[in-house]
Amino acid sequence: MEYIPKKYLIRFRGNPDKTAKKLCPSPAIRGSATPHKTNAGTLVRLHEKSGSVLRNAAHILAICGAAVMLLLLAIICANIFLRPFGGSIRGTVEISGYLCALAVGLAMPAAQLKGSHINAGLRASSLPKKLLLLQDMFCSLLACLLLGLAGKELLAIAEYAADMGEYIEGFTISSFGMAVGLAAGLLLQALLFAHRALGLFLSAKPKETAV
Repeated sequence: MEYIPKKYLIRFRGNPDKTAKKLCPSPAIRGSATPHKTNAGTLVRLHEKSGSVLRNAAHILAICGAAVMLLLLAIICANIFLRPFGGSIRGTVEISGYLCALAVGLAMPAAQLKGSHINAGLRASSLPKKLLLLQDMFCSLLACLLLGLAGKELLAIAEYAADMGEYIEGFTISSFGMAVGLAAGLLLQALLFAHRALGLFLSAKPKETAV
């Protein structure tokens, strides 16, 4: 008699006097009995890992933006302090605008994550839940597209400033750093919107249940 491994034995509890032996089907037939990776599971893991990376990147940019803002405040305070003594920092207004734009660009991704920015939403509560989800997903993808295009244009401006030596009018301060900082903030914010759209897509998919 052919030997059958014990793990392939199936005992029927209905009748204790009878024991049936039966070969277990192949893994392909067993289906959920054998763990297997699915596309949905891969997307979920990708969404989780990318979310952690994006949050860390937004945190780093926010720290850089805070440092730029402190530098801006220091310049303004120094300019005010020097006025009674007949001195001032040349181009405080232009430098302040430069640093303010850079700080805002660097801090935008963190503000997007925390929801601390000013936003406006259009939502009809009477619409079906799936339609609201689709609306949210569409708006996230649209924001991702617009921010990505804006970031691309800023990188082109930065490249032009580096090649042609574009400077702020009347100063030897290149606009390259400001353009790169703004582009980094916008592109990271675009990735955050793409990440949100992916999360909405995964939440809309029906969950697989193991048999």
